[in-house]
Amino acid sequence: MVIERRTISDVVEAAEKDFGYTFSHICDGTATGQFTVGEEHLNQLKTPYGGLIFNLADIVSGLANLSLHG
Repeated sequence: MVIERRTISDVVEAAEKDFGYTFSHICDGTATGQFTVGEEHLNQLKTPYGGLIFNLADIVSGLANLSLHG
């Protein structure tokens, strides 16, 4: 299996398009991301789905890694 390497701009573009995330800092092994919670992000208890938060953490950590080893 061949795994295609993605660039920082590829990851940012996909995350912005697919999840509405934005990134204000990606440099020197760190990254900062955020999103605005909308009605579509809420579960039946009216709190954000945990998966969205963990997904953002996963993408931000990947971007931080790419900023060092991209």
